[in-house]
Amino acid sequence: MMLSFLLSRASQFLISLLGITVLTFGIIHLAPGDPTDLQTTMNPRISAQAKENLKKLYGLDRPLHIQYFDWLRRFLTFDLGHSFVDGEAVSDKILGRLPVTLMINVISVFAVALLAPVLSPHDPNQIEVEKILQPPGSVHPFGTDPLGRDVLSRMMWGARISLWVGFVAIGIAILIGVFVGAIAGFYGGRLDAFLMRWVDIMLSIPTFFLILAVIAILEPSIWNIMIVIGLTGWMGVARLVWGQFLSLRETDYVTAARALGAGDFRMIFLHILPNALSPVYVSAVLGIAGAILTESALSFLGLGVQPPPGKLGKHPDRRQRQY
Repeated sequence: MMLSFLLSRASQFLISLLGITVLTFGIIHLAPGDPTDLQTTMNPRISAQAKENLKKLYGLDRPLHIQYFDWLRRFLTFDLGHSFVDGEAVSDKILGRLPVTLMINVISVFAVALLAPVLSPHDPNQIEVEKILQPPGSVHPFGTDPLGRDVLSRMMWGARISLWVGFVAIGIAILIGVFVGAIAGFYGGRLDAFLMRWVDIMLSIPTFFLILAVIAILEPSIWNIMIVIGLTGWMGVARLVWGQFLSLRETDYVTAARALGAGDFRMIFLHILPNALSPVYVSAVLGIAGAILTESALSFLGLGVQPPPGKLGKHPDRRQRQY
């Protein structure tokens, strides 16, 4: 039963994908002009023979179905051709601008979440029975939910809650992980062995199922979710800091500080820790995304932040039950 369902879904996906590619290819070829016209515009003195050679070079003289399969092959292999201006590969141009594009997207998400009270067009919790399940339109760009609430406004406020959960949860995880890793890496010996074995035990437990078990016992509130995610996500940070301390505690400047009479607290938090935080920053960025996904998954299962606040994970759940 499940296999037939998966095969049915896979076949529907492939048919849809084939239709999209055929439609896209058709629109491209129905558009007026072709690459040779562009180059003719850039160089009006180009001869007719040279134009025919360009068409042959780009494969525009071949049958349409051959052009389609060649275009599809290039698309799947991310071979997007070369720029007419400087000859550079288009894929390299896209990849070169990708980091800036992603940064702009992240900043936009943060801005929308922070400015949700100003930008949201409607009250996210206002119930309007006469507007239940309206399609997207000018008044409600993303439509309404089964209670007549504006979906766009609820998504904006849901992003605000998700970011809050991500930052607080990872803040808790970093505080615990940095402390445990620093103490274990600096002192070593039996304390190191005990703490690192505890980290190994925690890492052996499936984190999401542990969170599910704890949230099922406790009341599923936003504070409980943030605390539980933080208390179950510090092990990776602890290992990173521990590894950094093992190497940094043997450096000359730490030896000099010890020779000058610096205490353990001063050496750990003023001399070694500032130089051990570089990988922690990277882990924190990835951890925020992981915490947001965890909170969304809990909301999808009904164990996240409880109504009436909007949650990102609750919108797919409603749409799934609706359709």
